Amino acid sequence: LTRQGWEVMPEQGVNSRNFPYCYPCDNERKPNTPRMEAVEKKTGGGKGLYLHAGNMLECMRSRQLPNADIAIGAEVAKLSHMANISCRVGSALNWDNETGTFDNPEANRLAKAHYREPWKLPKL
Repeated sequence: LTRQGWEVMPEQGVNSRNFPYCYPCDNERKPNTPRMEAVEKKTGGGKGLYLHAGNMLECMRSRQLPNADIAIGAEVAKLSHMANISCRVGSALNWDNETGTFDNPEANRLAKAHYREPWKLPKL
């Protein structure tokens, strides 16, 4: 995915035995077959950034939601991170949206950013 276009290249050689929780249907799949079909590269008209910025400015004037709403993007990113963390700990997880934590200490450790000294986020 770039500003010039996008394409889908399916995974071929992932050893799903290392992640059985993430790929429960792999035993139904033929060996060495992709999990999905490839999608040829799609190119845009080269005006994506200008259209995106224009939509944002128009929404500032009209008070309407933009085409790429940040709240929706944040939820999608959070769910993707949760799925990756679940795969790494190898079990289902329960998320408490009030506290922003899992019911699993290892998952909570993976959910936090660990910065190299001396870097750290400021406390607000």
